[in-house]
Amino acid sequence: MLQMPFKPRAQILLQLGEQLIKNENIAILELVKNAYDADAKKVVVNMQSVNTKETGYIEIRDDGCGMSIDIIRDIWMEPGNSHKKEVVERKERSAMGRLPIGEKGIGRFGVHKLGKVIELVTKMEGRKEVALNIDWRIFEQADYLSDVKIDIREREAEVFKEGKTGTYIRIQKLSTNWTRGMLRNLHRALTALNSPFESNQSFKVVLKSNRPEWMEGLIGFKDIKDYALFECDMKLEKKELTEFRYNFHPYNIMQDVKKRSVFFEKPVEMRKREMKNGKKDFTDIDLSRYEIGEIRIKIYAFDRDTGIMNNFISDKTAFKNYLNENGGISVFRDGMRILDYGEPDNDWLGLDLKRVNSPTKTLSNNIILGAVYLDRDSSGDLKEKANREGFIEDEAYECFRDAVEFALGQFTAQRNIDKESLRISLSGGVREPVKKEISEIRKALSNAQMDKILKQQLENSLVKVEAELEFLKQRYIKTANAGMSYGIIIHEIEKIINELKLAVKEEGTSLKIKTLSAHLSRVVDSYSELLRNKGKAINSLSDIIKQALFSVEYRLDAHKIEIVDYFSDYTGNINVKCASNMILGAIINIIDNSIYWTTYAKKPERKILFKITEEIEGFIGIVISDNGTGFKISGEDAIKPFVSTKTDGLGLGLNIVSEIMLAQNGRIIFPENGDIDLPGEFQSGATVVLAFAKE
Repeated sequence: MLQMPFKPRAQILLQLGEQLIKNENIAILELVKNAYDADAKKVVVNMQSVNTKETGYIEIRDDGCGMSIDIIRDIWMEPGNSHKKEVVERKERSAMGRLPIGEKGIGRFGVHKLGKVIELVTKMEGRKEVALNIDWRIFEQADYLSDVKIDIREREAEVFKEGKTGTYIRIQKLSTNWTRGMLRNLHRALTALNSPFESNQSFKVVLKSNRPEWMEGLIGFKDIKDYALFECDMKLEKKELTEFRYNFHPYNIMQDVKKRSVFFEKPVEMRKREMKNGKKDFTDIDLSRYEIGEIRIKIYAFDRDTGIMNNFISDKTAFKNYLNENGGISVFRDGMRILDYGEPDNDWLGLDLKRVNSPTKTLSNNIILGAVYLDRDSSGDLKEKANREGFIEDEAYECFRDAVEFALGQFTAQRNIDKESLRISLSGGVREPVKKEISEIRKALSNAQMDKILKQQLENSLVKVEAELEFLKQRYIKTANAGMSYGIIIHEIEKIINELKLAVKEEGTSLKIKTLSAHLSRVVDSYSELLRNKGKAINSLSDIIKQALFSVEYRLDAHKIEIVDYFSDYTGNINVKCASNMILGAIINIIDNSIYWTTYAKKPERKILFKITEEIEGFIGIVISDNGTGFKISGEDAIKPFVSTKTDGLGLGLNIVSEIMLAQNGRIIFPENGDIDLPGEFQSGATVVLAFAKE
């Protein structure tokens, strides 16, 4: 019988870092949490020239207790060492009363996610300074883990002099070129590491960078706290909501709206409704079935109604940006955040999903700032995933989530009472579309000098449009959203009809008319079969932009608008999975707005800029910016149906764009405060980004 130990390959450490650490932010957070575990009071994260991975570097320095050469050898150099886990199980707190956050002994290897070369210097009180260097590229070349030797040396203090202790890490040969969006997201992540509601004076994280302009416009919780209209504190124990304190405090200038407070004098039993034996029934939510402990919840909720925003919020842009980026319910254990609850892409309580069906009665992540607090001593059954993306979703987690959902339901019920009174206080003939345009095209066709076959093809397209419009009209007027659905269809077809009208008047336009006619047919077909999902394919963003510009070239020329090309020279990946025809329509809608507002502004030189960018973290996007008047209403209001500042506008364009982008696993973004790098002449105009989530 042959017996032998496992022989781990050298690359296993690289794979741990790549697969278990989701992104660069989490890799840095893991190192910051290590500093917390080491009883650090302050951590400085220094990002220098990180937009250039070859020469940039990242420094992380803390003033914790540091490590001796024995700890480096016996714990730090052992992947998966269970030292911290054992400390947690023994509930053995540090000198500052902390229990370790990290338990699996793998977080440190996420440093490979950040860069190829690491220098580590650490010093413990009464011991010599310890230094080591790791070049992760060696692991790529070596066969087995045992073949890689790391030099560790003790020396007299060079970094931590005068009796200071702590750990210093410098990471070079970065793995990626950091962008503005990445650095801003890191700032938000580090800021959110501690709860904004309960200040932790014993642990502070400072972010430094030599690109301060990338941080412009970022605000903190204290800047918008006073705008919260609804506030609530709750405590959950065993089977009950044992404490509930709710306050509605309207702004002082809302003189006809009364404050209201609610305090539950008796505990409320927690239950949820679910299917049992083929019918819906209620079951208890019992936290005592697991080691979860008591749960405390703090909620601040806001109102983004247009009337409130316009009349009572001084800096609407900063207010909305903060809520968009930080809104949601976060989870904290012993005062430190558990990722990735509360992140924009983690609707762990299903708030946004529920709001689809009851938009006025339920909460959404972008109007609420909440924190759920757990005690590490008593929440041992809530185990973090190895990849640091929340808790393992077992029965204990389900019970925890059910309890939080129950508490939010109690808060929502009270908030809706006051929201209704708030609304009460604040409340204080269209022509038949397209037919006339089709008639005009027919008249123009009769006088146009063009190939007879082409003429007949275009006439056939017009007949088809008329027939399908009548069918669609009759079908949609039977539905509850008749005006909306029918209006969207008309809005899209009118744009192509207008372009055809211009094309027919020109000579030598056979190719143009064929292209527009084919596009018109595709649009009609897609709306005739609205219930069928159009297939997505890999498309070049650059090609889609060019096609859109080709489709509207006559209108651009008629309005003397110059296209500023910042997209053709883009060297990154420009391919995304999308329905190209829908994106084409989205771009044309935005171009239409730009034509209107640059003309309205009477600019001597009217311009529209196109750019492909990855400046927004997690997305690749098409930037469309003009030098017109800029948005007169917020982006959030602009995408609402039938909201428009045009004198004759239906207010459907950006609503259509928003719906299109959501269907493409993307979104329309209205960047502010320097999120996108643009020439100065476009700073005061309107800028939108059609952002596609990276695969």
